[in-house]
Amino acid sequence: MLIVVSDFHLMDGTAGAHHVEAGTFRSSMADLAAYTREAQATEISIVFLGDVYDLVRTERWLDYPVEERPWGANPSEEALFDIFEGVVKNNAETFALLSGSLVNEFGFPVEPTRVFIPGNHDNIVNEHPHLRRRVRETLGMPPSDEPFPRYILDQEHGVFARHGHEFDKLNFEGSEA
Repeated sequence: MLIVVSDFHLMDGTAGAHHVEAGTFRSSMADLAAYTREAQATEISIVFLGDVYDLVRTERWLDYPVEERPWGANPSEEALFDIFEGVVKNNAETFALLSGSLVNEFGFPVEPTRVFIPGNHDNIVNEHPHLRRRVRETLGMPPSDEPFPRYILDQEHGVFARHGHEFDKLNFEGSEA
């Protein structure tokens, strides 16, 4: 079974409290577990299709010189990591749910494989091995320094998916739009 979720936009809280509460994730995971049991799924993949971490909408960037921001001349990995950790801390309960055993917590019939495809609000993590490791850790994925793919092609389920920002020339440098 293939489950695709996207656009959580979990933020550090400095630009407002515009995020989904952990209780919503808890009830959604419980519903998804019920569907997987009903379908008697023997393999489950959860694809996080971008913008899980909102690393753009934060007032913390104002603490750093323009050149150290992601769009600046000399982006700071330290600043980005600091903001990333703020997102994780502000959403600790949600990440505890997502990174833990979904079998034990919600009754999934098997432990889902997790796949992360960056979106425009979290794509910058792909540029830093340390942040790629942290993403995997916070989503319950096996450790690795490998870059995340920009799309998923699942021929078994007939699915091709990528985050839509790749068609937006303002949000993706490689866009031909």
